[in-house]
Amino acid sequence: MPSPPSTTATPRAATPDGPDGRTREEEWNFILEEHRPSRRPNGHTTSDMWRLLSAAYENPTLRALYPSLSTWSLTLWDAGSFTDAEDHYPALSAAGGEFRVLAWPHLENICLFLTDNPEEAVEFTAELIRAESAPTLL
Repeated sequence: MPSPPSTTATPRAATPDGPDGRTREEEWNFILEEHRPSRRPNGHTTSDMWRLLSAAYENPTLRALYPSLSTWSLTLWDAGSFTDAEDHYPALSAAGGEFRVLAWPHLENICLFLTDNPEEAVEFTAELIRAESAPTLL
């Protein structure tokens, strides 16, 4: 399993390595701006997802990774692109006032942790990543 990402700023964090040519910090800022509740009057972004994204951005372990957001989940990776990812980090989801940490592979929807507090879900995920013990399915 790959080593956990550095929790300090590194040259890699400032190197464009995402699919859209953005740095990790630029991608975090893009996702946060695009999913700010006041910017999405059509309701696609819930306040739950905004709370989760904000908490994830504030966590140094998660912020060091490259983020990707689908409709209901935040996926993180340390590779140059998601298709190259060998990290197998858990994903986070938010809906209905619940915040879940999902095991890899994410398509199985196996919940490792469920809480009503986004900071708890983020810290649980960060602990798994730091411990290099993100559970996977064989």
